[in-house]
Amino acid sequence: MDTFVLLEREWRGFAAHVQHEKARTAIDVGCGKGDLSGALALHGRLRTIGYDWSEAAVAVARASLSHPLLSFETHDFGLPVRPTGIQPGAVDVLCCRFVLQYLDLPAFIANTRCLLRPGTGTVYVVTQVREEMAKHARGGEGLPRAVIAELRDAWPTAPVWPLTRRGEVVALALGGARRADS
Repeated sequence: MDTFVLLEREWRGFAAHVQHEKARTAIDVGCGKGDLSGALALHGRLRTIGYDWSEAAVAVARASLSHPLLSFETHDFGLPVRPTGIQPGAVDVLCCRFVLQYLDLPAFIANTRCLLRPGTGTVYVVTQVREEMAKHARGGEGLPRAVIAELRDAWPTAPVWPLTRRGEVVALALGGARRADS
């Protein structure tokens, strides 16, 4: 699949399901070279902090992208510790693109809920669907459908949309107030 088509489809879904007029701040968890972080700052006009556990990735992102609304920091979201410098309840959009499968999901969700702005904060997840990846001989990467369903069930609003024709890659927008049983 052409990368540009994927990014265009992804951005349209992001604009429709995640970004809202009151959104001001974003975190990009596992930002790598910072492509999504840069798009959030430049096109989304969000004050964005891109985080990655790799100091080398953060150095590349800092060297290649510059914008007044954009910064990069080293932090390992695989640990049950929130990043310093971010106040609880201050994040409008928390992005987790192709990294959720590597994190301790319960700890990550607990930290995420603390960071999100109450009532309006949204978690944007892009992941491969493990069963679809295996079906199309691309390995067993990504999250299983059951885990994706559990994530969606834990949030009042949780639209999901495919980013590839066969559904190997999907996006989710998890938002709204926390459910009492979550």
